[in-house]
Amino acid sequence: ASCFAGKYALGTVGLSFDYSIEQWGGKYRPDTTADVISGPSGLYIGTSNIVEAFVYNDGTGTYPIPNRPPAYIDPPFPGWDSLATGFPWPASYNNGPGIYEVTFSEGGTEDITTTFLLDSLVGDEVGKDSTMVFPNVRYLNMSVRNVAEFKRPDQRPDGTLLEATVSYPFDYSLYNVPTSSEALVMKAYPNPEAVPIGSFAAAAYGNRNSRAGYTASPMRRFLSADKSSGKPLGLGRYYTSRNVSTTGKDTLDFVNILAVSGCQFTIDFSWFQRRSASYPATPKPTLRPTSYPTEDFKPGDKIRFYVYGGALGYPFDGVKAYANVKQYDPELMSKEYSDDDLSQVQVVPNPYYVSHEGIRSPFEGRLYFTRLPRRATISIYTANGDLIRKYEHDESTSQDPSTFGTYVWDLLSANKQRVASQMLVAKIETPSGASVIRKFTVVVGPARIPTEE
Repeated sequence: ASCFAGKYALGTVGLSFDYSIEQWGGKYRPDTTADVISGPSGLYIGTSNIVEAFVYNDGTGTYPIPNRPPAYIDPPFPGWDSLATGFPWPASYNNGPGIYEVTFSEGGTEDITTTFLLDSLVGDEVGKDSTMVFPNVRYLNMSVRNVAEFKRPDQRPDGTLLEATVSYPFDYSLYNVPTSSEALVMKAYPNPEAVPIGSFAAAAYGNRNSRAGYTASPMRRFLSADKSSGKPLGLGRYYTSRNVSTTGKDTLDFVNILAVSGCQFTIDFSWFQRRSASYPATPKPTLRPTSYPTEDFKPGDKIRFYVYGGALGYPFDGVKAYANVKQYDPELMSKEYSDDDLSQVQVVPNPYYVSHEGIRSPFEGRLYFTRLPRRATISIYTANGDLIRKYEHDESTSQDPSTFGTYVWDLLSANKQRVASQMLVAKIETPSGASVIRKFTVVVGPARIPTEE
């Protein structure tokens, strides 16, 4: 690879990725409740009627949305695909459990024109225009972020053990799920299967005069927008309620649906609890409150939804990692090594259990001194200061590529005796006098003789 103009770096650069996961118990599932961190009280905030996404679902069961898995999702066992008809399987349309924080920000206004079915049952007079205009309907933008996190041990190159925070510090992207004229599809819109991991979707369903007491089932179809078709009036935004028509005779409220990580949630200002007369928006009917909220959300308000089960901490698909590769050898830059430069030298594994299953006998033990300078003296001592082994590391005279940056110790002393279980001390020193001390432990177990069967 060309690192600098007219110069080339020959060799291999190895990158390793370490990450930890935190396993949460139980099936992946949304919490039925949510929290208002800041903002008005009294709204319905919780799960929708569509609890979670499924794969291997043909739409013939109680879950209405035909859905098959993407090619990269492996079935539980060969042949499952042909056996799974009508038996939905909870799937990973998610990246593990989460605390999804929704922050509202300034949006704008728009005029909304929609049509309602009319009837005297809901107070409509003869000759009333079924097409109604609601001017300056205010909407808010939303940012969604998973704020769940945990701490994991983080060992630094110098051996120091710190803590690292495992989190997803970025906003999810807005994804507008394509609408459809199919009734079964609209019943669950925005369909949680269609929302990619790391994205969210939102839809707003309108209803009029929802606080006028017309709660009986035959009346609902006269209150739902777009002639109770079940189609949303807005996408990708949070639409605020208590809007008045141009005639001053009707109000327009909204049921807002949010889909994220394979789950759906509902924000219902007036407890209408439905997308339309036929399509619910909550898991089951809930008694309306004795008093309704007096204000809707505003910029700066925050709410949180919760999802449990699964593993937290997996990297997202498409994650990018950047490595800054630069010259680290002071000798090649006409400089001398310092003690700080040698802080990267490590002894691995540490502690070293000689009788582990990776070797055939304890006499095959190997210990590695890594990230060595091009030339160095390695002196290995007992805890009492007795010299066990001394080795002159010099890459300029070695033809063995395995010695580049590394010394492999066979656990034998200078007089060819194997070391016993103990703590040892190594001093790595360069010709210029820079040095570093590394302590390590060797545990020698009993010999194990493999048998042939």
